Amino acid sequence: MKNFNIKLLLIICYWIGSMNLGFSQKLWNEQNGYVIIEVEDVDSTLLRHNGWKLEVSPKGYSGKGYLKWMGTSLTGHDKEKVEYKDMPDDRKIIYQVKITKPGKYYWRLRNIHLKEDGDNDVFVSVNKVHFRKTYDWDQNAFTWDETGKWASAFFERGIINFEIAGRSHGFGLDRIVLFHQDLALPEDQWPSKGPYQWMDTCIWAKPLK
Repeated sequence: MKNFNIKLLLIICYWIGSMNLGFSQKLWNEQNGYVIIEVEDVDSTLLRHNGWKLEVSPKGYSGKGYLKWMGTSLTGHDKEKVEYKDMPDDRKIIYQVKITKPGKYYWRLRNIHLKEDGDNDVFVSVNKVHFRKTYDWDQNAFTWDETGKWASAFFERGIINFEIAGRSHGFGLDRIVLFHQDLALPEDQWPSKGPYQWMDTCIWAKPLK
């Protein structure tokens, strides 16, 4: 009976902890300075209870599909940035990533949206720092986000939280890549709008085996 009670307590603690963390199905592992996240590879309860919906049309996505934000928009000039504590949990999905190579990391988001503006952005937070919008202008195509200055952060060895949160209704998210500065295009070679075509030549733009 005592062992049963201990096991029950552990299960309850795990369940509560998973809800508080924004449970995801797996721990993503950085290897050789980068990690590719297929965003749809999350626990199905997140898709049932949140505004994120798995989509398989149009084609052009990687993995098993992509996630589309079907909830309400949280946009406006006063919503360029949202404090972490103020972001509703039902907008968020948390991806946990194990970093083995410390250093400065960049991230880019492969996405799709129908219009040039209005459904073209999403929130991103790393390690519970404020959520800031990431955006893209290309219409009705799977492309990498075009947010002006590349977002980056210094990661120590260990597990980090990479979180997305719904911002504009209709935004579709296909893939996230985090990569070490050693793998980035040198800044003096960036085109005026950023090295977006370069992103499509990298290993993280290719289908996973």
